[in-house]
Amino acid sequence: MSEKQPDSNIELMKIQIYSERCHARLASMLTFVFTLVLGFLVLFYTLFYEKAISPESWGLTVVGLVVALLIFLYFIYDGYEKELKKISKMMEDVKEGKELPTLEKLLLRKPELSLPL
Repeated sequence: MSEKQPDSNIELMKIQIYSERCHARLASMLTFVFTLVLGFLVLFYTLFYEKAISPESWGLTVVGLVVALLIFLYFIYDGYEKELKKISKMMEDVKEGKELPTLEKLLLRKPELSLPL
């Protein structure tokens, strides 16, 4: 008996859904991080404007927020690159005629794209 080849259209649809999920996570995480940083900047600028904190504290706060932003961006984009490598591997598997796991199993995998908290 010959082994039945998986339907490549269905396999590609799984990859499409998985990649859309990765892009949505990326957009959500970037929005969250930038909103959080902007919120803290507004808070500390208000405190500085009302002279509740010193200019030195304000400067250290801004530097700290920029460093935190860069660290978060690094982890977010690093995780996104790992997800892209997984998607590329899935595409190669489909090209070779291999069947991917079910969509449910693909979506239950621990995503690489997460904040380092």
